[in-house]
Amino acid sequence: MTSTDTEYQRPDVGGEPPHPTAALGMLYNPFDPAFRADPHRFFDRARAEAPVCFNPVFGMWLVTGYEQVMQVCTDTVTFSSGNKVDPPNEISPEVLEILHTEGFPVAMQLFNTDPPDHARLRSLVGQAFTNDVLNRFEAEIVPTIAGYLEQWQDEAEVDLYPRFTNPMPLTIILDFIGVPRDMHAQVERWDDAWARLFTSAHAIEDQLDAVRAVVAYQQYLNALIDQRREQPAEDLISRCVHARRGDYQPLTNAELVWQIMGLLAAGHATTTDALSHLLLVLLRDRSWWEAVTADPELLEPIVEEGLRFVNPVLGLPRITTREVQVGDVLLPAGAEVLVSFCAANRDEAFTDDPGVFDPRRRSVTRHMGFGWGVHQCIGARLSKIMLCGAVGQLASRLPDLRLAEDYEPTFTEHPFLWGVASLRVRPAG
Repeated sequence: MTSTDTEYQRPDVGGEPPHPTAALGMLYNPFDPAFRADPHRFFDRARAEAPVCFNPVFGMWLVTGYEQVMQVCTDTVTFSSGNKVDPPNEISPEVLEILHTEGFPVAMQLFNTDPPDHARLRSLVGQAFTNDVLNRFEAEIVPTIAGYLEQWQDEAEVDLYPRFTNPMPLTIILDFIGVPRDMHAQVERWDDAWARLFTSAHAIEDQLDAVRAVVAYQQYLNALIDQRREQPAEDLISRCVHARRGDYQPLTNAELVWQIMGLLAAGHATTTDALSHLLLVLLRDRSWWEAVTADPELLEPIVEEGLRFVNPVLGLPRITTREVQVGDVLLPAGAEVLVSFCAANRDEAFTDDPGVFDPRRRSVTRHMGFGWGVHQCIGARLSKIMLCGAVGQLASRLPDLRLAEDYEPTFTEHPFLWGVASLRVRPAG
Protein backbone atom coordinates (compact mmCIF):
# COMPACT_ATOMS: atom_id res chain seq x y z
CA MET A 1 0.00 0.00 0.00
CA THR A 2 1.36 3.45 -0.94
CA SER A 3 1.66 6.47 1.33
CA THR A 4 -1.15 8.12 -0.65
CA ASP A 5 -3.46 5.20 0.12
CA THR A 6 -2.90 5.67 3.83
CA GLU A 7 -3.23 9.45 3.86
CA TYR A 8 -6.60 9.64 2.08
CA GLN A 9 -9.69 8.15 3.66
CA ARG A 10 -11.36 5.68 1.32
CA PRO A 11 -15.17 5.95 1.42
CA ASP A 12 -16.76 2.59 2.29
CA VAL A 13 -18.86 1.61 -0.74
CA GLY A 14 -18.80 -2.16 -0.19
CA GLY A 15 -18.39 -4.93 -2.76
CA GLU A 16 -15.78 -5.34 -5.44
CA PRO A 17 -14.57 -2.31 -7.42
CA PRO A 18 -16.52 -2.14 -10.71
CA HIS A 19 -13.43 -1.30 -12.78
CA PRO A 20 -9.67 -1.92 -12.33
CA THR A 21 -9.09 1.83 -11.93
CA ALA A 22 -11.71 2.18 -9.17
CA ALA A 23 -9.21 1.60 -6.36
CA LEU A 24 -7.37 4.68 -7.56
CA GLY A 25 -10.51 6.63 -8.49
CA MET A 26 -11.95 6.20 -5.00
CA LEU A 27 -9.11 8.36 -3.69
CA TYR A 28 -10.85 11.34 -5.25
CA ASN A 29 -12.55 12.40 -2.03
CA PRO A 30 -12.91 16.19 -1.74
CA PHE A 31 -14.59 15.79 1.64
CA ASP A 32 -11.40 14.33 3.12
CA PRO A 33 -9.29 17.05 4.81
CA ALA A 34 -6.08 15.40 3.57
CA PHE A 35 -7.32 15.53 -0.02
CA ARG A 36 -8.45 19.16 0.29
CA ALA A 37 -5.09 20.20 1.72
CA ASP A 38 -3.42 19.23 -1.57
CA PRO A 39 -5.55 17.56 -4.27
CA HIS A 40 -2.54 17.55 -6.59
CA ARG A 41 -1.07 14.60 -4.70
CA PHE A 42 -3.99 12.58 -6.05
CA PHE A 43 -4.06 14.24 -9.47
CA ASP A 44 -0.33 13.71 -10.04
CA ARG A 45 -0.73 10.04 -9.29
CA ALA A 46 -3.90 9.70 -11.37
CA ARG A 47 -2.27 11.27 -14.44
CA ALA A 48 0.70 8.91 -14.10
CA GLU A 49 -1.23 5.68 -13.42
CA ALA A 50 -4.68 6.11 -14.98
CA PRO A 51 -5.56 9.53 -16.45
CA VAL A 52 -9.07 8.13 -16.92
CA CYS A 53 -10.22 6.34 -13.76
CA PHE A 54 -13.56 5.41 -12.23
CA ASN A 55 -14.87 6.79 -8.94
CA PRO A 56 -17.66 4.47 -7.71
CA VAL A 57 -18.75 6.90 -4.98
CA PHE A 58 -19.69 9.63 -7.46
CA GLY A 59 -20.38 7.11 -10.23
CA MET A 60 -18.18 9.16 -12.55
CA TRP A 61 -15.08 8.73 -14.69
CA LEU A 62 -12.37 11.18 -13.65
CA VAL A 63 -10.40 12.65 -16.56
CA THR A 64 -7.14 14.23 -15.36
CA GLY A 65 -4.70 14.13 -18.29
CA TYR A 66 -4.22 17.19 -20.49
CA GLU A 67 -4.75 15.36 -23.79
CA GLN A 68 -7.82 13.53 -22.49
CA VAL A 69 -9.35 16.71 -21.06
CA MET A 70 -8.77 18.43 -24.41
CA GLN A 71 -10.54 15.54 -26.17
CA VAL A 72 -13.59 15.89 -23.92
CA CYS A 73 -13.75 19.69 -24.16
CA THR A 74 -13.44 19.86 -27.95
CA ASP A 75 -15.96 17.11 -28.78
CA THR A 76 -19.31 18.45 -27.64
CA VAL A 77 -21.18 15.93 -29.77
CA THR A 78 -19.79 12.96 -27.87
CA PHE A 79 -19.37 14.64 -24.47
CA SER A 80 -22.60 16.48 -23.69
CA SER A 81 -23.06 19.12 -21.01
CA GLY A 82 -26.72 18.23 -20.66
CA ASN A 83 -26.19 16.29 -17.43
CA LYS A 84 -25.54 19.44 -15.43
CA VAL A 85 -29.12 20.66 -15.30
CA ASP A 86 -31.00 18.29 -13.01
CA PRO A 87 -31.33 18.81 -9.24
CA PRO A 88 -30.25 15.95 -6.97
CA ASN A 89 -32.66 13.02 -6.75
CA GLU A 90 -33.20 13.64 -3.04
CA ILE A 91 -35.32 16.74 -3.70
CA SER A 92 -38.91 15.92 -2.84
CA PRO A 93 -41.73 16.12 -5.41
CA GLU A 94 -43.45 18.70 -3.19
CA VAL A 95 -40.42 20.99 -3.42
CA LEU A 96 -40.14 20.57 -7.19
CA GLU A 97 -43.85 21.34 -7.55
CA ILE A 98 -43.37 24.67 -5.74
CA LEU A 99 -40.43 25.53 -7.98
CA HIS A 100 -42.39 24.66 -11.14
CA THR A 101 -45.64 26.42 -10.23
CA GLU A 102 -44.50 29.47 -8.27
CA GLY A 103 -41.05 30.05 -9.72
CA PHE A 104 -39.31 29.10 -12.95
CA PRO A 105 -38.57 25.46 -13.79
CA VAL A 106 -34.91 24.83 -14.56
CA ALA A 107 -34.07 26.48 -17.89
CA MET A 108 -31.16 25.80 -20.18
CA GLN A 109 -28.07 27.87 -19.42
CA LEU A 110 -24.66 28.34 -20.96
CA PHE A 111 -23.05 25.67 -18.84
CA ASN A 112 -25.63 22.94 -19.53
CA THR A 113 -26.41 23.32 -23.24
CA ASP A 114 -24.74 21.89 -26.30
CA PRO A 115 -24.46 23.34 -29.81
CA PRO A 116 -26.47 24.58 -31.61
CA ASP A 117 -28.57 25.82 -28.65
CA HIS A 118 -25.43 26.90 -26.86
CA ALA A 119 -24.42 29.17 -29.75
CA ARG A 120 -27.64 31.16 -29.40
CA LEU A 121 -27.26 31.64 -25.66
CA ARG A 122 -23.57 32.56 -25.87
CA SER A 123 -24.17 34.99 -28.73
CA LEU A 124 -26.86 36.84 -26.78
CA VAL A 125 -25.34 36.74 -23.28
CA GLY A 126 -21.93 37.54 -24.73
CA GLN A 127 -23.16 41.01 -25.65
CA ALA A 128 -22.87 41.87 -21.96
CA PHE A 129 -19.18 40.84 -21.92
CA THR A 130 -17.69 42.73 -24.86
CA ASN A 131 -14.28 44.38 -24.57
CA ASP A 132 -15.87 47.84 -24.65
CA VAL A 133 -18.21 46.95 -21.78
CA LEU A 134 -15.45 45.42 -19.69
CA ASN A 135 -12.99 48.25 -20.39
CA ARG A 136 -15.48 50.74 -18.98
CA PHE A 137 -16.37 48.53 -16.02
CA GLU A 138 -12.72 47.95 -15.09
CA ALA A 139 -12.39 51.55 -13.92
CA GLU A 140 -15.58 51.28 -11.86
CA ILE A 141 -14.30 48.45 -9.65
CA VAL A 142 -11.24 50.36 -8.40
CA PRO A 143 -13.08 52.24 -5.61
CA THR A 144 -15.00 49.08 -4.65
CA ILE A 145 -11.78 47.15 -4.03
CA ALA A 146 -10.26 50.15 -2.23
CA GLY A 147 -13.32 50.42 0.00
CA TYR A 148 -12.91 46.85 1.21
CA LEU A 149 -9.18 47.33 1.90
CA GLU A 150 -9.80 50.52 3.87
CA GLN A 151 -12.11 48.64 6.25
CA TRP A 152 -9.29 46.54 7.70
CA GLN A 153 -5.88 47.66 6.39
CA ASP A 154 -4.98 49.27 9.72
CA GLU A 155 -5.89 46.22 11.82
CA ALA A 156 -3.13 44.08 13.33
CA GLU A 157 -4.56 40.84 11.94
CA VAL A 158 -7.47 39.99 9.65
CA ASP A 159 -8.98 36.94 7.95
CA LEU A 160 -9.13 37.92 4.30
CA TYR A 161 -11.74 35.32 3.36
CA PRO A 162 -14.74 36.87 5.16
CA ARG A 163 -13.40 40.43 4.90
CA PHE A 164 -12.12 40.57 1.32
CA THR A 165 -11.69 37.56 -0.98
CA ASN A 166 -15.29 36.37 -0.53
CA PRO A 167 -17.41 39.55 -0.31
CA MET A 168 -15.47 41.72 -2.77
CA PRO A 169 -16.10 39.58 -5.91
CA LEU A 170 -19.74 39.18 -4.89
CA THR A 171 -20.22 42.94 -4.71
CA ILE A 172 -18.53 43.52 -8.06
CA ILE A 173 -20.44 40.77 -9.87
CA LEU A 174 -23.79 41.98 -8.48
CA ASP A 175 -22.92 45.53 -9.58
CA PHE A 176 -22.09 44.18 -13.05
CA ILE A 177 -25.38 42.26 -13.20
CA GLY A 178 -27.33 45.35 -12.16
CA VAL A 179 -28.57 44.46 -8.67
CA PRO A 180 -28.88 47.61 -6.50
CA ARG A 181 -26.45 47.74 -3.58
CA ASP A 182 -29.27 47.78 -1.01
CA MET A 183 -30.35 44.33 -2.28
CA HIS A 184 -26.92 42.70 -2.30
CA ALA A 185 -27.22 41.11 1.14
CA GLN A 186 -30.66 39.69 0.35
CA VAL A 187 -29.53 38.28 -3.00
CA GLU A 188 -26.56 36.64 -1.26
CA ARG A 189 -28.96 34.88 1.15
CA TRP A 190 -31.12 33.74 -1.76
CA ASP A 191 -28.06 32.51 -3.64
CA ASP A 192 -27.01 30.48 -0.59
CA ALA A 193 -30.50 28.92 -0.45
CA TRP A 194 -30.24 27.92 -4.12
CA ALA A 195 -26.86 26.29 -3.47
CA ARG A 196 -28.28 24.34 -0.51
CA LEU A 197 -31.21 23.13 -2.57
CA PHE A 198 -29.29 22.06 -5.65
CA THR A 199 -25.95 20.79 -4.36
CA SER A 200 -26.76 18.55 -1.39
CA ALA A 201 -29.51 16.58 0.31
CA HIS A 202 -31.48 18.12 3.15
CA ALA A 203 -34.50 17.27 5.25
CA ILE A 204 -37.86 18.16 3.72
CA GLU A 205 -38.32 21.11 6.11
CA ASP A 206 -34.99 22.59 5.02
CA GLN A 207 -35.83 21.96 1.37
CA LEU A 208 -39.15 23.78 1.72
CA ASP A 209 -37.46 26.79 3.31
CA ALA A 210 -34.81 26.80 0.58
CA VAL A 211 -37.23 26.47 -2.33
CA ARG A 212 -39.37 29.33 -1.01
CA ALA A 213 -36.24 31.49 -0.90
CA VAL A 214 -35.32 30.40 -4.45
CA VAL A 215 -38.82 31.32 -5.68
CA ALA A 216 -38.52 34.74 -4.03
CA TYR A 217 -35.11 35.14 -5.69
CA GLN A 218 -36.52 34.27 -9.11
CA GLN A 219 -39.51 36.56 -8.70
CA TYR A 220 -37.20 39.42 -7.74
CA LEU A 221 -34.98 38.86 -10.77
CA ASN A 222 -38.03 38.58 -13.03
CA ALA A 223 -39.29 41.95 -11.83
CA LEU A 224 -35.83 43.47 -12.32
CA ILE A 225 -35.72 42.10 -15.88
CA ASP A 226 -39.11 43.64 -16.66
CA GLN A 227 -37.94 46.94 -15.23
CA ARG A 228 -34.78 46.96 -17.36
CA ARG A 229 -36.83 46.17 -20.45
CA GLU A 230 -38.61 49.49 -19.97
CA GLN A 231 -35.75 51.42 -18.37
CA PRO A 232 -32.37 50.14 -19.61
CA ALA A 233 -29.24 50.78 -17.58
CA GLU A 234 -25.52 50.09 -17.95
CA ASP A 235 -25.65 46.53 -16.68
CA LEU A 236 -25.77 42.89 -17.73
CA ILE A 237 -29.52 42.54 -17.32
CA SER A 238 -30.23 45.42 -19.68
CA ARG A 239 -27.74 44.23 -22.28
CA CYS A 240 -29.14 40.70 -22.21
CA VAL A 241 -32.79 41.80 -22.29
CA HIS A 242 -32.13 43.89 -25.40
CA ALA A 243 -29.61 41.55 -27.03
CA ARG A 244 -30.38 40.63 -30.64
CA ARG A 245 -28.40 38.60 -33.16
CA GLY A 246 -29.63 37.49 -36.58
CA ASP A 247 -32.50 35.04 -36.47
CA TYR A 248 -31.96 34.06 -32.84
CA GLN A 249 -34.98 34.39 -30.58
CA PRO A 250 -34.36 36.95 -27.78
CA LEU A 251 -33.73 35.57 -24.31
CA THR A 252 -36.89 34.78 -22.39
CA ASN A 253 -37.35 35.94 -18.82
CA ALA A 254 -37.02 32.35 -17.60
CA GLU A 255 -33.75 31.88 -19.48
CA LEU A 256 -32.38 35.14 -18.16
CA VAL A 257 -33.45 34.43 -14.57
CA TRP A 258 -31.55 31.13 -14.60
CA GLN A 259 -28.62 32.62 -16.49
CA ILE A 260 -28.20 35.35 -13.85
CA MET A 261 -28.42 32.80 -11.04
CA GLY A 262 -25.80 30.61 -12.72
CA LEU A 263 -23.42 33.45 -13.57
CA LEU A 264 -23.51 34.76 -10.01
CA ALA A 265 -23.03 31.36 -8.37
CA ALA A 266 -20.22 30.21 -10.65
CA GLY A 267 -18.47 33.55 -11.04
CA HIS A 268 -18.46 34.36 -7.33
CA ALA A 269 -17.23 30.99 -6.08
CA THR A 270 -14.48 30.52 -8.65
CA THR A 271 -13.15 34.09 -8.39
CA THR A 272 -13.14 33.94 -4.60
CA ASP A 273 -11.31 30.61 -4.62
CA ALA A 274 -8.83 31.68 -7.31
CA LEU A 275 -7.98 34.88 -5.42
CA SER A 276 -7.61 33.14 -2.05
CA HIS A 277 -5.39 30.41 -3.50
CA LEU A 278 -3.20 32.90 -5.37
CA LEU A 279 -2.66 35.06 -2.30
CA LEU A 280 -1.81 31.96 -0.26
CA VAL A 281 0.83 30.98 -2.84
CA LEU A 282 2.31 34.49 -2.97
CA LEU A 283 2.43 34.91 0.80
CA ARG A 284 3.82 31.45 1.52
CA ASP A 285 6.81 32.13 -0.70
CA ARG A 286 7.20 35.88 -0.53
CA SER A 287 9.70 36.12 -3.40
CA TRP A 288 6.94 36.58 -5.98
CA TRP A 289 4.96 38.87 -3.63
CA GLU A 290 8.00 41.09 -3.27
CA ALA A 291 8.52 40.93 -7.03
CA VAL A 292 5.02 42.17 -7.86
CA THR A 293 5.18 44.94 -5.24
CA ALA A 294 8.37 46.14 -6.92
CA ASP A 295 7.25 45.63 -10.53
CA PRO A 296 3.51 45.99 -11.34
CA GLU A 297 4.24 44.69 -14.86
CA LEU A 298 4.38 41.21 -13.30
CA LEU A 299 0.77 41.47 -12.12
CA GLU A 300 -0.96 39.95 -15.15
CA PRO A 301 1.43 36.99 -15.62
CA ILE A 302 1.24 36.27 -11.88
CA VAL A 303 -2.55 36.13 -12.09
CA GLU A 304 -2.42 33.93 -15.20
CA GLU A 305 0.04 31.54 -13.56
CA GLY A 306 -2.11 31.44 -10.44
CA LEU A 307 -5.09 30.36 -12.53
CA ARG A 308 -3.00 27.48 -13.85
CA PHE A 309 -1.08 26.49 -10.74
CA VAL A 310 -3.86 26.59 -8.15
CA ASN A 311 -6.95 26.41 -10.32
CA PRO A 312 -10.01 25.93 -8.08
CA VAL A 313 -12.08 23.82 -10.50
CA LEU A 314 -11.54 20.22 -9.43
CA GLY A 315 -13.89 19.05 -12.17
CA LEU A 316 -16.96 19.72 -14.29
CA PRO A 317 -19.35 17.01 -15.46
CA ARG A 318 -20.13 15.73 -18.95
CA ILE A 319 -22.05 12.69 -20.21
CA THR A 320 -21.15 10.53 -23.18
CA THR A 321 -23.67 10.26 -26.02
CA ARG A 322 -21.99 7.19 -27.56
CA GLU A 323 -19.32 4.63 -26.83
CA VAL A 324 -15.94 6.37 -27.02
CA GLN A 325 -12.27 5.65 -26.36
CA VAL A 326 -10.58 8.09 -23.97
CA GLY A 327 -6.98 7.21 -23.31
CA ASP A 328 -6.84 3.52 -22.45
CA VAL A 329 -10.49 3.33 -21.40
CA LEU A 330 -13.51 2.56 -23.57
CA LEU A 331 -16.40 4.52 -22.09
CA PRO A 332 -19.97 3.35 -22.76
CA ALA A 333 -22.76 5.63 -23.90
CA GLY A 334 -24.35 7.42 -20.95
CA ALA A 335 -21.15 7.45 -18.87
CA GLU A 336 -20.83 10.34 -16.42
CA VAL A 337 -17.48 12.06 -16.86
CA LEU A 338 -15.74 14.60 -14.61
CA VAL A 339 -13.11 16.65 -16.45
CA SER A 340 -10.50 18.20 -14.17
CA PHE A 341 -9.00 21.47 -15.37
CA CYS A 342 -7.16 21.66 -12.05
CA ALA A 343 -5.35 18.42 -12.89
CA ALA A 344 -4.79 19.09 -16.59
CA ASN A 345 -3.08 22.40 -15.82
CA ARG A 346 -0.31 20.47 -14.04
CA ASP A 347 0.33 17.93 -16.80
CA GLU A 348 3.85 17.81 -18.26
CA ALA A 349 2.20 17.30 -21.65
CA PHE A 350 0.98 20.88 -21.30
CA THR A 351 3.99 22.72 -19.87
CA ASP A 352 7.48 22.12 -18.48
CA ASP A 353 7.93 21.89 -14.69
CA PRO A 354 4.15 22.11 -14.08
CA GLY A 355 4.57 21.73 -10.32
CA VAL A 356 6.51 24.99 -10.09
CA PHE A 357 4.85 28.41 -9.80
CA ASP A 358 6.58 30.41 -12.54
CA PRO A 359 4.84 33.48 -13.99
CA ARG A 360 7.63 33.83 -16.55
CA ARG A 361 6.86 30.52 -18.28
CA ARG A 362 6.23 30.85 -22.02
CA SER A 363 2.79 29.23 -21.94
CA VAL A 364 1.52 31.33 -19.03
CA THR A 365 -1.69 32.43 -20.80
CA ARG A 366 -2.55 29.06 -22.39
CA HIS A 367 -3.91 27.37 -19.27
CA MET A 368 -7.31 25.75 -18.74
CA GLY A 369 -8.15 27.98 -15.80
CA PHE A 370 -11.48 28.88 -17.40
CA GLY A 371 -12.10 25.65 -19.25
CA TRP A 372 -11.59 25.08 -22.96
CA GLY A 373 -13.59 25.04 -26.18
CA VAL A 374 -17.11 26.38 -26.62
CA HIS A 375 -17.77 26.14 -22.88
CA GLN A 376 -14.81 28.29 -21.89
CA CYS A 377 -16.06 30.65 -19.17
CA ILE A 378 -17.84 33.65 -20.68
CA GLY A 379 -16.82 35.76 -17.68
CA ALA A 380 -13.12 34.91 -17.86
CA ARG A 381 -11.96 38.46 -18.54
CA LEU A 382 -14.21 39.91 -15.83
CA SER A 383 -12.68 37.46 -13.35
CA LYS A 384 -9.16 38.40 -14.43
CA ILE A 385 -10.01 42.09 -14.01
CA MET A 386 -11.12 41.41 -10.43
CA LEU A 387 -8.05 39.29 -9.67
CA CYS A 388 -5.61 41.83 -11.10
CA GLY A 389 -7.38 44.69 -9.37
CA ALA A 390 -7.37 42.93 -5.99
CA VAL A 391 -3.75 41.73 -6.07
CA GLY A 392 -2.59 45.03 -7.55
CA GLN A 393 -4.16 47.17 -4.84
CA LEU A 394 -3.01 44.84 -2.09
CA ALA A 395 0.56 44.96 -3.41
CA SER A 396 0.63 48.74 -3.72
CA ARG A 397 -1.12 49.53 -0.42
CA LEU A 398 0.23 46.71 1.75
CA PRO A 399 3.68 45.67 0.51
CA ASP A 400 4.52 44.18 3.93
CA LEU A 401 1.42 41.95 3.97
CA ARG A 402 2.23 38.49 5.31
CA LEU A 403 0.52 35.42 6.73
CA ALA A 404 -0.26 35.36 10.47
CA GLU A 405 2.47 33.59 12.43
CA ASP A 406 0.33 30.68 13.62
CA TYR A 407 -1.74 30.43 10.44
CA GLU A 408 -2.61 27.00 9.07
CA PRO A 409 -4.92 27.00 6.04
CA THR A 410 -8.29 25.30 6.06
CA PHE A 411 -10.24 24.44 2.95
CA THR A 412 -13.89 24.45 1.90
CA GLU A 413 -15.92 21.27 1.38
CA HIS A 414 -17.29 20.98 -2.15
CA PRO A 415 -17.44 18.03 -4.57
CA PHE A 416 -16.09 19.98 -7.54
CA LEU A 417 -14.39 23.15 -6.23
CA TRP A 418 -11.20 23.63 -4.20
CA GLY A 419 -11.37 26.69 -1.97
CA VAL A 420 -9.51 28.28 0.93
CA ALA A 421 -11.83 28.70 3.94
CA SER A 422 -9.60 31.08 5.91
CA LEU A 423 -6.66 33.32 5.10
CA ARG A 424 -5.38 35.10 8.20
CA VAL A 425 -2.81 37.81 7.52
CA ARG A 426 -1.02 40.72 9.14
CA PRO A 427 -1.53 43.78 6.91
CA ALA A 428 1.48 45.69 8.24
CA GLY A 429 3.79 42.67 8.35
